[in-house]
Amino acid sequence: MNDYEKLGLKEGASKEAIQTAYRIRLLRYQQLGENKTPEDEAAFKEVDEAYNRLCGYDVPLEEVKHGKLKDFLYYNKEKFAIIALVLVLLVVLVVQSVNRPTYDFSVAIIGDFETESTDYSIDVEKSISLLMQEEIVGIKSPLIMTYPRGGDIVQNSAYFTMQQKLIAEMQFGETGIDLMLLDTENYQDFLGQGYLYALNDFIKVYEEGNVKIPEELLVKNDSGEVCGIRLTDNAFIKECNFTYTGDLIACIFVNSVRKELAFSGIQAISLQFAPLTTEEKTAA
Repeated sequence: MNDYEKLGLKEGASKEAIQTAYRIRLLRYQQLGENKTPEDEAAFKEVDEAYNRLCGYDVPLEEVKHGKLKDFLYYNKEKFAIIALVLVLLVVLVVQSVNRPTYDFSVAIIGDFETESTDYSIDVEKSISLLMQEEIVGIKSPLIMTYPRGGDIVQNSAYFTMQQKLIAEMQFGETGIDLMLLDTENYQDFLGQGYLYALNDFIKVYEEGNVKIPEELLVKNDSGEVCGIRLTDNAFIKECNFTYTGDLIACIFVNSVRKELAFSGIQAISLQFAPLTTEEKTAA
């Protein structure tokens, strides 16, 4: 039996046919695993030596490297592709982590709203960001996020993403969201899901410091707890050319770790917290 016949080929077969026939036999041999018999090893050794001679590898089996390397790469190419993809993703994640800006406060604006700007969110985002930095000590780089809900599929996708983010943060603890500006529908929705922090303690501290929050601004739940501050007809919001459906209500996310800063943010936006009058102090 000549070398071609050992590979199941006719004499004069091309190099590509020789390599294909060898790889098929190599794969079958590898699939035997620990079940290889001495006869299997001897038979494959003949195939291997025939392949080496036909391909010009006229050296002992132990020294054949180039052909073996090609076969190894060929049969493991999918594994190498997966490893390479994982490495690329890891590099991307590391780069994003290094370059990701850090924020010390965040505001999420959620609901059915629009602005007169060509970009529906740019005016209010920039305005609130500047307000937070100028008015509140401790806030230097706020993140302002807008999640409109409307007929636009892109808007609804962003809104859905926000909902999933809130659900995850409710379940896993510390949150990246502090202050929320909600329209009426979303306020009721988030209140029912337990996302909103009661503001009564903050309000008590402010009133003890001779600062009055008008009663008509307080939005309460069925138990009488204040869970939001109404910003309807707010002068600052109007300056942003920002319109919304129903009321606009400022709330603090229940898992926020910066609740005091969040309440200061509500005060800064509201512009309607006023010092108590003499009569009000006496009545208190």
